[in-house]
Amino acid sequence: MYTTHRGNLCIAYTHHEPWKFGTGEVKLESNTLTDEFDLGISNVLMPDLVHVSEGVYVKTWSTEVV
Repeated sequence: MYTTHRGNLCIAYTHHEPWKFGTGEVKLESNTLTDEFDLGISNVLMPDLVHVSEGVYVKTWSTEVV
C-alpha cells in the first residue's frame, strides 16, 4: 500500500487472505470517489455491477519511505 506522509512517498507492506465477494444492491445519493479518475463509468449513481464483502483481517507493517 502506498501513501504520502510529511511530503514523502511511503510504502506499507500488507498481507491478507483473498477477499470473498458476493453480489449486492445499492442506492446511491452521492458518489465523489471517482471524481478524480476517468474510469469510464457512465453513471456513478447507478453502477452496472456491485460487490459486497464482509471484509478481511489485514496485517500491515510500518511504513517506509520509498
